[in-house]
Amino acid sequence: MEILKEQFKQLIQDIDNEVQNPYEALFQLKDFQKSLKETVDIVEGLAFGMCEYEDKTFVNGDYKIEKRNGRKVWNFKKVEEWINVDLKKKSIEDKLKAAYSANEKGLNMGDENGEVIPLPQVTFTKDTLLIKKA
Repeated sequence: MEILKEQFKQLIQDIDNEVQNPYEALFQLKDFQKSLKETVDIVEGLAFGMCEYEDKTFVNGDYKIEKRNGRKVWNFKKVEEWINVDLKKKSIEDKLKAAYSANEKGLNMGDENGEVIPLPQVTFTKDTLLIKKA
């Protein structure tokens, strides 16, 4: 693993020194990331299989391992009452987005009673770079 870490440091230095094409490096790293995730998933499954009969917390060599049960996940998407409320929420969100867009253009939108619509808070995510091999 230390060899990989050193190679990554060298790659960054090569890009910084304009020895390596950053776009080619990014493509290769994203491909490596995908392979690494697949490998981690497989090894994690194998590790779970091996610790099936261990206590919830145990030590193996230099590692302390803790097994945790999966958490409960709720899905309300097939409950009619929830669907109706969600649609109403989406309608309100659309109205607020339209008011925000109008405000950006110097217009003030009011609701059906002439009241000024409060503007939602807007934040932006970081810029991204999508890369595919041509």
